[in-house]
Amino acid sequence: MRHLQSLLLGLACLGLTCLGLAATESAPTGWGGGDKKPDPKPPAMEPLWHGVPPGAKAKDTDAPGVFVYLPAADKANGAAVVICPGGGYGGLAISYEGHDVARWLNSIGVAGIVLKYRHAPKYQHPVPLVDAQRAIRHVRSHASEWKVDPDRVGILGFSAGGHLASTAGRISRPPYPARATPSTSSAAGLTSWS
Repeated sequence: MRHLQSLLLGLACLGLTCLGLAATESAPTGWGGGDKKPDPKPPAMEPLWHGVPPGAKAKDTDAPGVFVYLPAADKANGAAVVICPGGGYGGLAISYEGHDVARWLNSIGVAGIVLKYRHAPKYQHPVPLVDAQRAIRHVRSHASEWKVDPDRVGILGFSAGGHLASTAGRISRPPYPARATPSTSSAAGLTSWS
């Protein structure tokens, strides 16, 4: 009797697993629940500094920069978000925690600015923070060109990028005295100025 119960339980689990796999194959994927399309080529990276960035190592090829994703003109709402991909300060998950997020932000009218920051093992604190602060200034300096309101620039990140975003948001001081108090959601790694 005990063996029969074990057999029936095993078959039931196998059946549920097969049903789950069948449902997964037809389930929609991608941001917003739509079918995932092949990733288009990202835009060219814009360097954050002309010439040698501060703190650069000799013969450095790890130049920090941003990939700028602007929304369609009819959707644009004037907001921009600098996106800091995670990677444990040892790499960057720039595809799905950067470019994919920027494309999703574009779908809701927000300019997505993906930051490629310098990280370990070659660079340690404060170099990634310097790159994040520079990215915020870079977006504000291009505000009129990109049709972005310089008062509506935010920063968000994932994992180590969330730590970087919250740190940059807490210690950066925008040139707007009325907006000098950051509010941070540490769970999302999102900082906004209120």
